[in-house]
Parts: sequence; structure tokens; C-alpha cells
Amino acid sequence: MPFRNSERWIEEAISSIQNQSFIHWELIAVNDHSEDHGAEAVHNLMLSDPRIRMVTNEGHGIIAALQTALKHSQNDMITRLDSDDKMPSNRLQWMTDALSKLGRGNLITGKVSYFSDRNLSPGYSEYEHWLNERVDLQDFFNWRFRECVIASPAWLMYKEDLTAIGGFSRLTYPEDYHLVLRWLYEGIRFHGIPETVLHWREHPDRTSRNHEGFAQKAFFDLKLRFLLEKEYRENMDVLVLTSSSPKTKLILDFFESNHIPTQKFSIDTITELPHNDENLLLSAVFPKKQNRKELEQYVESLGYRHGIDFFYL
Repeated sequence: MPFRNSERWIEEAISSIQNQSFIHWELIAVNDHSEDHGAEAVHNLMLSDPRIRMVTNEGHGIIAALQTALKHSQNDMITRLDSDDKMPSNRLQWMTDALSKLGRGNLITGKVSYFSDRNLSPGYSEYEHWLNERVDLQDFFNWRFRECVIASPAWLMYKEDLTAIGGFSRLTYPEDYHLVLRWLYEGIRFHGIPETVLHWREHPDRTSRNHEGFAQKAFFDLKLRFLLEKEYRENMDVLVLTSSSPKTKLILDFFESNHIPTQKFSIDTITELPHNDENLLLSAVFPKKQNRKELEQYVESLGYRHGIDFFYL
């Protein structure tokens, strides 16, 4: 649990761990140079619960804090909870049971539920639904370039698997998405359980809303770097379904900066799309569900396969 200036929520977050039906856990709370009373709150909880340990971040920021926590962890399985979120009381039992049955090389996630002191924007509700749909359909890999397919505080895996692929080292922000893409391409198998495993707090001070490493451009730079490295082959034709959103410019600028030509198609000119001949089709368009099915049926009739050579971005 990395924490910085989270005295408003950290006791509630840790209480949700202490209230777990599974009791054999350790908490490594990493103080990322807090300037409020959050560290005092953790210290007071430590006095009555030896399963809680607090250490100081050996660097600065979330990535360094995660590296510090992993260095101090002693158990066979690793999970993460942010200091402003909460665990349902059976989370650790559900997830450790599932992972124990599957063994090494696997990762467990589950459903998420946003909560807030204010009204949630439609975007958060849509993302919650989208994440939970990935759990229902177990199609994480196919959607890897659309969004981060797992909430950062909603996974459990073996420590040995985590360290075997570099732990939290060599990560860039957004670190949760970078980690998920690394896991997927390293062959870690994702499994979703149907239970809600995370109560995800939305508030204006969240790091993801205030750190430039979580801005839309940072997400696109990361996903497109992975796509270029893992999916693009020399002399491929890169086709882009354009939209009026800033995503189109981010995509086109990225490929231009890498000296890779693109062909642009709007919804109005989609009938001009060529049949697939080892092309890469990228969509900045994400229609509503019914229209999305029609789009997918059309591009599939041209030989493009979602998750293989056709990706929503």
C-alpha cells in the first residue's frame, strides 16, 4: 500500500484489510514522504496489529513505493490496495482460493465498484461496467489496447511470478497499465472471479487525476509503443478509423514520429477499407454497443480479427 497525504482515508482502507475473513496477511504500508498525519495513523494501527508494517519509500512516487514494498514483503502471494480504497471482507479469501487452485503463471482479478462522496461522472460508470464485462467474458487480452483491463488495486498473483518478470522495475507511468501489458505479453494468464473485489474511491485528489503520467497522452504513448513493438511488422499497412476526438491526432502523431505512414478512414469512408492483407487496423472510433457490433461484423467480413490485427484504441 503506497500512501502519500492520505490521512482522510487510510484508516478506513486498512480497516477493510483487518476485517478480512482471511487472516494470514501482511500489510507493507509505504510512506511516500507524506506531509500530513497519515503516517501517524498507520503507526497507531501497527501498535495493536503486528501484521501491519510501515516503511519509508526508498525513492519518490508510486513506482518506487511499489518496489520498496516488494523488497520488504515475505509472503508467497502479492496484491495491492491503494490507501483511499477498500476491500470487501471476503476478497482475500476468494482470491487466494482461486489462485491456489490454478497455481503458478496465473493472476486473479475480479469486479470493481466505484464509490464517491459526489456524483460519479458517466465516464467512471462506463469504465466500471467495461472492466466488469472483461471479467464476465474473460477476454482481457483482446482488449489490451483499449484501456487497462485490470484495476490497479484489484489483482493477486504469486510473488515468484511477479519477480520473475522484473517486479515493478523498469516501469513508466501509468505504471498499472504498463504492468498489465507486460504481464499479458509475458504469458501470465488472467482469470476473473465474479465477485466484487475492490471498492474504488473516486475523488478529485486521486493521483490518476493530477499526475501528468496518467494523462491521455501518456496512456497513448504507452499503448502505442507496445503495439509497435509487439504487433507491428515492417511493411505492414497501418489503417486508422478516425474520430473527432483527440485520440485520432495522438495516433497519427505517434506513427508519423516513428516514420510509419498511415491510411485514414472515417465512418463515412469505411466502405473504402481494403481487405486484410497483413494490415493493422486501429480504431479511434468506439461506437455504442449496437453500432459497435455492426462495425465489427463489417471489418470481420474484410478479414480483420479483433484482438489480433484490429484494435480499439
